[in-house]
Amino acid sequence: MPRSITVSAVAHIRSGGVPTSVPHPRLQTLRMACRRVLEAAPVHAIHEQLHPQLSPSAWHVGHTHFVEALWLRSRLLEDGADLLPLEALYLPEQCPKAERGGRLPDLRALSQWCDAMSEQADAAWIQAAGRWSHHGMISSGYLLGFVTQHYAQHLEILRMVQQVAAAAAATDLGSHTALQAEAPSECWQHLPGRHIEVGDLPNSPAPYDNELGHHRVELPGFDIARMPVSNGQWLAFMLAGGYERAELWSQAGWVWRQQLGTAAPFHWRKRPDGWFAVLPQGGLQSLRSDEPVYGICHHEASAFACWRRARLPHELEWLTARRERQLDAAGKVWEWCANALYPYPGFRAFPYPGYTLPWCDGGHYVLKGGSRWTEPEIRRDSFRNFYTADMRHIFAGLRLAR
Repeated sequence: MPRSITVSAVAHIRSGGVPTSVPHPRLQTLRMACRRVLEAAPVHAIHEQLHPQLSPSAWHVGHTHFVEALWLRSRLLEDGADLLPLEALYLPEQCPKAERGGRLPDLRALSQWCDAMSEQADAAWIQAAGRWSHHGMISSGYLLGFVTQHYAQHLEILRMVQQVAAAAAATDLGSHTALQAEAPSECWQHLPGRHIEVGDLPNSPAPYDNELGHHRVELPGFDIARMPVSNGQWLAFMLAGGYERAELWSQAGWVWRQQLGTAAPFHWRKRPDGWFAVLPQGGLQSLRSDEPVYGICHHEASAFACWRRARLPHELEWLTARRERQLDAAGKVWEWCANALYPYPGFRAFPYPGYTLPWCDGGHYVLKGGSRWTEPEIRRDSFRNFYTADMRHIFAGLRLAR
């Protein structure tokens, strides 16, 4: 069993015969980016739960450092006795969101702990690249890719927390340009039916288990909009009474709509002179009519599509159009797809049983593309994001198909 990797051991490694270069600089960059969110966040946003579906900012930072140590030191190097007391806080299944804020350490203690975790992790990566280089999780690059993507995903969630905090505190009454409605119109791209290849090959270190399972699919012909729906087009939907017309909504969507307060995207705010947006950086910002709308849930996206006598694309339609370079502005907002998450044929859960299968419940819908706050590690076309139909705090919009 490997010796415990303490801070003093890090100094020994740096002064000994083991390479002293900093391991995995991109991983370190993402670590620090997560921590910088805390430095910029309002005090109340660090330990408080600001949204029912979002944990406090400090929990995300602690959780990401814990998960890196759990997989690298505890699972691989069998050197994680110090992590056992923290499982009750940082393993999501053991600590409900509503309880996390009250159990977190103060900011100074958390920062010191993260420093120690980072130093131990850097030493552990060096050790893993040496004595454990033959291990499949290391030699394939899977573990590094998994941990790096985990930081990247939580960094985007931290930016969602920032936006929730900014939206609650938005009082900026400066000079802005009000959003103008834009006549709805679509530039349709037709893609004829064909067989497509789906599912990355399993020897690639990057994909998650729900992306794996190479198979062929017969895809009928379809049309897809060249551009995602814009802010101006969404305002036209609002002015046409889209939020008040029950016939545009699914039964579940209309129940959700009746419970909704403001009938507008999540981060939009109404002033006497028009609609404006709150961004994660804080303050009110002008909404550009031609920019993709975001801050809407699957229910809202489906209602808009019905209004336009269209539909949302299946994720395989989106993927096919993306491969053929038929989608403009892809990656500016996550785009809701019509289908719920499902396992590909031959699915095998990895690296642990609960990563994907619990969410293949018919209620978690796929989103594709990424947003302006998405890190490069998860911008690949095969990445399958997923949320329930009522989630609108995410950076999600839509693109139409028919």
